[in-house]
Amino acid sequence: MGYLSSNPKFLYLALIIILGSSVYLNAIPNDFVWDDGRQVVGNLFIHDWRNLPLFFASSTFYTGEATLSGVFYRPFVSVSYLLNYSIFGSKSFGFHLFQIFFHLLNSILIFFIISRIFSLENVKYSQEIAFLSAILFTVHPANVESVTFIGSVGEILYTFFGLGSLLILFFSLDWQKRVIKNKLLILSFFLVFLSLLSKETGAVVFLVSFLYLLIFFKPKLKQYFKWFLGAAGTLGAYFILRFAVAKIPVTESVLTKVSFFERVLTAPYEIFRYFQTIFFPLHLSIFQYFVVSSPKDLRFWGSSLLLIFILFTAGFFIWKKKSKIQTFFLLWFFVCLTPVLNIFPLGGVTIAERWLYFPIIGILASVSFPLVKILKKINDRKKIIVYSVLGALIIILGTRTVIRNSDWKNNLTLYGHDIQYTNQNFGLENDYGMTLIQIGEYEEAERHLKKAIELWSQNPHPYAGLGMLYAATGDIEKAVEYYNKSIERGDIYGVYENLGGIMVQQKRWKEAEDFLNKAIEKFPKDANLKWLLSLVYRQKGQVKQAEFLLEKALENDPQNKEVIHDLQLIKEEKF
Repeated sequence: MGYLSSNPKFLYLALIIILGSSVYLNAIPNDFVWDDGRQVVGNLFIHDWRNLPLFFASSTFYTGEATLSGVFYRPFVSVSYLLNYSIFGSKSFGFHLFQIFFHLLNSILIFFIISRIFSLENVKYSQEIAFLSAILFTVHPANVESVTFIGSVGEILYTFFGLGSLLILFFSLDWQKRVIKNKLLILSFFLVFLSLLSKETGAVVFLVSFLYLLIFFKPKLKQYFKWFLGAAGTLGAYFILRFAVAKIPVTESVLTKVSFFERVLTAPYEIFRYFQTIFFPLHLSIFQYFVVSSPKDLRFWGSSLLLIFILFTAGFFIWKKKSKIQTFFLLWFFVCLTPVLNIFPLGGVTIAERWLYFPIIGILASVSFPLVKILKKINDRKKIIVYSVLGALIIILGTRTVIRNSDWKNNLTLYGHDIQYTNQNFGLENDYGMTLIQIGEYEEAERHLKKAIELWSQNPHPYAGLGMLYAATGDIEKAVEYYNKSIERGDIYGVYENLGGIMVQQKRWKEAEDFLNKAIEKFPKDANLKWLLSLVYRQKGQVKQAEFLLEKALENDPQNKEVIHDLQLIKEEKF
């Protein structure tokens, strides 16, 4: 105890690890959910290390094509899936352990970064401020989506590399000479590069780094030039990989159809909702989509007035106290939040809890600073009250995190919970409908899928879902009708598999052969399509062609049971 009392750092780090592990313990058995299906479960490319170079020349979603597709360029996300799959196989608990481990590492990095910032500014109790910030980050329920959702590992990784870059930058600063050490600066930029390869939002690390130099270090002009040169080189390398090698375009989203004016009007309410998530994390939900279309809307002017009040109050406090630290951390929050406000459209939602993962650090440090200062000034009796309140707050936040983890247990629990708080959302209606099909709730599934079509009639996915539903209920004619409607609106490899399967079952051999050959041209890596076509060739007596197809299918999916079984049958017949 004497050692811990003289070295509280180790006690603080132990508490971060223990509390962080405790609140996420119930997330470890959770299943794969949401986009995990396309990025992990059905992604055949993460099964083989030979595909590693492909991850740097493609996106992240498996769609049965010869490469991964999508509008994201996040090779380190795919690398993490490859690494986890090679260790844990298709068991989700290993992926969860990986994410929780890096979340704890991020909390530890936050402790060291905030402690160093305050100590360099000669602020007393820097470790206490850093501990409170880090422990709030560790247990805060706003971070559940980033930690528990395997498809959101990019948030964890870009933050890990970004925080590492900041810490290295701090050590690269020679405060006496006001210069930046070259070798450490290069390492710092290399970590930003890895952050960008984990998620595009890693670019905010540049902004935080520059803010720190500008507010605290104030180097010589030549040093600014050196920093900008390094930043330009890092971004240049990233752009070459993204646009020239992988040929990934700028992200598109459903918000692209919303006017720029409407997106600007929506921004204040987005900020309000993010504040709500941080300070009152009661109703958490995925698929949070909304648009403010008029300045007369309460969501615009009400949020704007509240935001002006917050900024004025914070600005007055900073001006009165001349607090560079508060300025820095508030700017950390707002600057890092700005890219995800959808002024320039990002994804299929307006706000997402996972987008708070890096910005929230600024708010938590801003709040922890005055709290610890007050705590150190009051008498022992009042300290007991404040400690009790802070302890209760951490317990409440941690309990909310545990509860939210249980919502992420599987798709049924996640969608079933969140649909209570998110209305008129295409993605949630579609995905919930698809999940209900799997448990045989066909009437309820039909209602949600048709609602999804009402919300977005040109999207192929709800039509594909209805095709699956009618196939499951035995209405094959209707299933074919909706599969064809899905194909008219877009290419989903599962639809081609299902429709081809129906043709084979109905022994429409010629039609099946033509259809499957065209489907394989679209999805050359789809083992199931090749297996179905092999059935057609075997029926026609073309055994060699069937064997060739099955061998190719096995290359694409070495664990495909149907392919393995049929290939063995053919080889046994040969001998």
